[in-house]
Amino acid sequence: MFLCTHCGACCTLIHENWIGYEKFKEKGWILPDSVCANYDAATKSCRIYEQRPDVCRLNTEKRLLGWDIPDELWLLHVEQCCEESHMRVYDVPRERSGSCNHRVKGS
Repeated sequence: MFLCTHCGACCTLIHENWIGYEKFKEKGWILPDSVCANYDAATKSCRIYEQRPDVCRLNTEKRLLGWDIPDELWLLHVEQCCEESHMRVYDVPRERSGSCNHRVKGS
């Protein structure tokens, strides 16, 4: 089972290939450094978590993409994306349990 460790890596790497990029750009939510404007780096959390868009919700993103794949494969895909994002942001492997306590590389 996929476990989100609330590292915030997915909120700090918003790029043109991301499914929600255009929507976030229209709302002015993408900062010049590609970080979501709703992301609180101090707490590694979302300032609008309860009202976050569907694209930020793992359980609805598969539907938004139109992917008809089993949930088990979807979770493996999400986990791999998280691994890659975590490595890009923190330069260390993602935790497997507990919350992320890493600092952004270079800071």
